[in-house]
Amino acid sequence: MEEKNQKEKIAAVVVTYNRKGLLKECLDALLNQTRPLDSIILIDNASTDGTPEFLKEKGYLDNPKLDYVRLPENTGGAGGFHEGVKRGYEKGYDWLWLMDDDTISEKNSLEYLLEIAFLNLNINIGFLCSKVLWTDETPHKMNLPQINPFVNKIPFNIFEGYEILLVNSCSFVSVLIKKDIIKEVGLPIKDFFIWGDDLEYTSRIRSKNYVGVYVRKSKVIHKTKINYSANDNIIDCTKHFYGTRNNLYIKRQKGFFNFLIHFTFEFLNTFHINKNLRNSHLKGLFASLFFNPKIDYVKDNKH
Repeated sequence: MEEKNQKEKIAAVVVTYNRKGLLKECLDALLNQTRPLDSIILIDNASTDGTPEFLKEKGYLDNPKLDYVRLPENTGGAGGFHEGVKRGYEKGYDWLWLMDDDTISEKNSLEYLLEIAFLNLNINIGFLCSKVLWTDETPHKMNLPQINPFVNKIPFNIFEGYEILLVNSCSFVSVLIKKDIIKEVGLPIKDFFIWGDDLEYTSRIRSKNYVGVYVRKSKVIHKTKINYSANDNIIDCTKHFYGTRNNLYIKRQKGFFNFLIHFTFEFLNTFHINKNLRNSHLKGLFASLFFNPKIDYVKDNKH
């Protein structure tokens, strides 16, 4: 099992935008994993803070493990992960480990994810995610995986002896996905721009009769300024618009009646949220009626 683990080719996919200080911490942590990575695919969303010069000055661009891609425009986190996953698949990596540029992994984070991935649990694992903490080591509210009593008819805590739980979805802050899964379900939806792309993608994986696995021993720090969730009224108008639109699109995929219930609830909730967000909220509601993004699929190659 250990031998097979070591033969697998694994690349991290990191999306960055104007966070060169935190990006350094992220890259250093990835370069010092106990289970070494074969590559770090770094997608730069046209940063304007001198990220390319910073990477060159610090010597990262001389590291053969760094695959640096600078996009001509900011495509948001969703566009960045779409590009990174596509590139990782086309280059033939067996596993892709996705995370934001403010994610700081512990030295054995990847090792613990792979340890579970190669256990013979007789379940179809679609993705594995880490325990995401904030800087004070409390759980990060934004990155709590979605847990129901049953995940594809399997009790969520059936494998708790291995310190894992089964989950329905998770964020793109430390999630490990096998190449075969990407081929089957396609790529993250780039038109989401930001927010909800991770929920949609991991839910899409689970809908194909796979389960998600939360690995408690694999820990990462998500270095946001404060510990907050997407439901807190502290986000800016742009994020709120995309969050409202994208999440209602996800509800729509589960049937019109389900969408109608959530749309009505969100409409009635308009005047209970921060007044600075109300206009963005209504725009997101309206946009969700007509938002029909395309799911792109990877092309077969020699790998």
